[in-house]
Amino acid sequence: MKRWAVLLLSVVVVATLDGCSQRPAHVLQVEDNKWLPEPGYSWIDPKDPAKGVSWTEGTTHRDDPHIVAAAVEGNWVPADGYVWNSDGDMSKGVHWQPGIKSSGFPNVFAAADADHWVPGDGYRWRSDSPTEMRVDWNPGQASQTYAHIAASPTEGSWLPQPGYAWSTPGQLSAGVWTPGVRHPLYSHVTAAQTEGYWDADPGYTFSITDSLASAIWTPGRPSPSYANLVAGADEGRWVPAQGYRFANTDPNDFTVIASDDGSSGFDKFMRVAVPVVAAIVANSYAQPQSNDSAFQRGFIRPAAAAVRDESVKEAIRQAQ
Repeated sequence: MKRWAVLLLSVVVVATLDGCSQRPAHVLQVEDNKWLPEPGYSWIDPKDPAKGVSWTEGTTHRDDPHIVAAAVEGNWVPADGYVWNSDGDMSKGVHWQPGIKSSGFPNVFAAADADHWVPGDGYRWRSDSPTEMRVDWNPGQASQTYAHIAASPTEGSWLPQPGYAWSTPGQLSAGVWTPGVRHPLYSHVTAAQTEGYWDADPGYTFSITDSLASAIWTPGRPSPSYANLVAGADEGRWVPAQGYRFANTDPNDFTVIASDDGSSGFDKFMRVAVPVVAAIVANSYAQPQSNDSAFQRGFIRPAAAAVRDESVKEAIRQAQ
């Protein structure tokens, strides 16, 4: 919201000098026995013009309301928000300069429209009054200068918005979306690969759609990093999926391997027994006989020996 410029307008008081033997300095005659102060001056006592006039800092020039009396008598400066058209040349006048900092109100700057003002980046008007020119730091307010940067709780400092990091580390700069960055307000939530989207941590799901505050631990949810590993009943604990077991006892190693389903030992027995029996039968056929034909010696016996050897290897693998 913009605010109108606030100017201290000089009030011109025309006075008579009846009974005054000498005209005071810095007054101008406007008609017979009618006088007014020169620009920059005002009557010391309007009821007693004989007391003369004094230089009044901040009063506007009679010919240009955007030029005001300076602190030093006889000097003039542009009104707040204005600059000289020609450096220091009062005759060339002044113009409104958008972006210039107010000389009377901290953290307030000239708006694009003449005689209007806007709060500095990170600030807001203290009240909704159209004449209010005071501002306060507003934590969380988005920066107007740097994309995806917001005012921090400490006045004058800034932080990247959730999901963003500094584009130039260690320096005030625009924010860039950074997948994996943790949300500063919601637990178990991190920035997703797609800008503006969020993921629940492994083992968690959003119980309410579009609610980042609803991330909950979800037993049975598969791990995105380890095959056949799922969320356990206790929050934060991972367990092998059905039919699997941990490869070792290292609590930091989540590698799992296939295991018995636990119903009985019969299945494992059969997985070992079948190749053993096959090996025994194949071995009997692999033994050469004195009356073997050329076909038996060249094909049958070698094939049976190969089946025997592979069956032994399979039995060993199943027994481990």
